[in-house]
Amino acid sequence: MKVSIKLVATYRKHLPPSAKGNVYEMEAPAGIQAAELLTQFNVPLAPTSVVLVNGRTPEQDYVLQEGDVLCAFPAVGGG
Repeated sequence: MKVSIKLVATYRKHLPPSAKGNVYEMEAPAGIQAAELLTQFNVPLAPTSVVLVNGRTPEQDYVLQEGDVLCAFPAVGGG
């Protein structure tokens, strides 16, 4: 199934060279969870990481679907 991985800010360095900008379209195995796929790209899954699927925070065990856009970036603090 085809999904897109979008990595922003410092996470962008984890994308393969063939990525277009900060997005990488790929074939993912059926039944893969969002966190599993990010792990394959060595994206840190720290409590400070923000992970979205199609612009929304997924359940921890969310299984990716055809056409999903998985986005990850480090949280930014401020005050």
